[in-house]
Parts: sequence; structure tokens; C-alpha cells
Amino acid sequence: MARRSVIGLVLVAAAVVPSCGQIPEPEGFTVAVSTSQAALDAAPEEDAVPVAGLGITPTSAEFVPRAPDDYEPEVLVATSGAVLASSPEGLRPLAGPLAEQGTTRVVDDLLGGVVVQESAVGADKAGPVVWLAAQGAEPAVIDSKGARLLDVGYVDGSPSAVVLRAGGQVERIRLVDLATTPMVTLDPNEDLLALSASGGLHAVAVANDRCGDLRFYSADGEQLVLNGPGEPDCIVPRRPAYGEVALSPDGQAVAYTVPTYRDDGIVVATELVIRDLTSGQESMRRKIGQDGDLIVALSFDGERAVFLRQSGSVSSVALLGLTGDRVETLLALPDGANVSSVSFARLRLASG
Repeated sequence: MARRSVIGLVLVAAAVVPSCGQIPEPEGFTVAVSTSQAALDAAPEEDAVPVAGLGITPTSAEFVPRAPDDYEPEVLVATSGAVLASSPEGLRPLAGPLAEQGTTRVVDDLLGGVVVQESAVGADKAGPVVWLAAQGAEPAVIDSKGARLLDVGYVDGSPSAVVLRAGGQVERIRLVDLATTPMVTLDPNEDLLALSASGGLHAVAVANDRCGDLRFYSADGEQLVLNGPGEPDCIVPRRPAYGEVALSPDGQAVAYTVPTYRDDGIVVATELVIRDLTSGQESMRRKIGQDGDLIVALSFDGERAVFLRQSGSVSSVALLGLTGDRVETLLALPDGANVSSVSFARLRLASG
């Protein structure tokens, strides 16, 4: 797929956030001016494709906007100084309100806008979750009570932030009207490691007093029986068998990391596994990063994986193709960038 150059960012000064459950027309959400008309045609359509082949009932199936067939998702990087996006010149700050906004998490809303968790004072605190709609409306605070932003999914055709609250409560917060729905409540002995949303499907990696689990849920919090990994062996007790998790945009495959531990429980290596959720077959299993690296963030666009590697105090963002040579490519970061998360922008955004 050919990457198209981005020549600017258009943020409409006065715009109206779409009403509850409504998806805007193409001219209402476009934020990037591209050399290709395909980027402008990326708006959601009423006949958008539902998550299919996963045993999800019609009442819980969700719909996601279409992207152009030839579109290659850009990489989003949350740093303490700005949100960065990939461009032909490398990773550069997003224009507009995020130009100098420190964040700990960023994920697109599939309509061309983004949801971010702003940086907070104090290592144990979570900053507010804020939505920057593509129409150029003023940033909207989605949560200011310390919820941890996990991902953005869809509920009845409307984007919702998925957050984790104190006590292990996973909730959906609909962006257009802040309607909140409890989804999953973790057991007292469980810690949520990672969550990925794709349409109405959610993949959740947890740690517990045994060695954790990787589970799948529908949009209403019902646990689903899919062809994910089997029961972990728990060779090293009380060390998570899984780390990061990311669903493909169509929900048909899942990527997840499997750490290997020394006898004292220190991570010495990490494998990345890609598994088809329809057949249960692994399409890839390979070591990523260097010995001793921690993989602390992961995103998966169906053909590539991007992940955040930590080696001591040094962080690096690596992009891995899942076909061909499968060579890890390190993305150049601005000097002094303190990276906290990475993800793919599933619709076109634009760097400054």
C-alpha cells in the first residue's frame, strides 16, 4: 500500500458535535488535506461492515466506519510534550490543540478525531480523558475523575471511550453525550494489563495470583468463547502469561505478547503472536525487541504491528511488518521525547 503525503491540517473553527448515535457526513469530519481523494472518502457509511465471523449475536454486533482500501494507518505516539503522528518526514507533532499537549495515551476515534489522556501531576494519578472531535469543536472532557483510558470502541454506531476505574470497573463512555455503561468488573485479585477494542469486540489481558489470562468480551460485557490462546501453563507463578494485546481493525485477528522470565521473575525476552480468531491458527510467533526489553504498548493494523520498547530508561518505537522479512524498523523520535504509548490512527490525521 502506498503512503500518501499529508500537506496540511484543516480544523473547522465552528462545528457541531454529532448528536447521539449519529455519524457525520464526509465533509463534517475530514481533518487532513491529502493528495489523494481516497482520504476524503474515508467517512463512515450507513452500510459499514459489522464485526463478522466471531459468534457475536446481532444484538451485540457493532459497526465501524470504513477506511479507503489503499489506506495505510499512521502511527500515533503519546509523549510528555505532544502527540506525534507519522508523516513522510518522520514522527512530527499533530497540529492544532495537541501541538504542545502532554499525554500518556492517545487513540483515534475512527472519525478523524482523537481521544487522549492528558498528563497529570503525580506518578500515581491519571489526567483527564479529553476528546478532540475532527469537526474542530472545542476539546470535550470525557472524564476528570481519574479513569484510565484504554481504547475507543463503538456502541450503536457511536464512538465510546473505554476506561478503567478504581476497583477494576471497566466502563464505556459515549463521546457524544457522556452516557456511561459498566462493562466488566475484574475480580479483586486481578489487574488489567491491556484492553483493545474493535467494533463490539474487546480483548482483555489480565494478571492474577496465578499467571493471568486473555479474554474476549462483547460490547455489553458478555464473555465470548473465541479461538484465542489456550489456558496458560503458568510456568512462573504470579507472573503474567500475557502482556500487551491488540485486535485487528476488522476484529478477525488478535496480536498479543508473551514474556519469558528468569527464575527470579525478571523478563528476559518477549514474543509477539498473531492469531486468527476464526480458525485459531497462529500466523506468526517471533521474538521482538532485544533481550531484557519490556514491551509496554502494542497496536496492530492487520498487516503491521507497532510497539513501544523500554530498555532501562531508554524508550524506542518499533514498526514490524508481518510479511516478508519482518524486520523491526525504529521510528525516529524528537530529541528528549518521553514516550508513553503508541497506536495506529485508523483514519487520516495530519502532523504539523
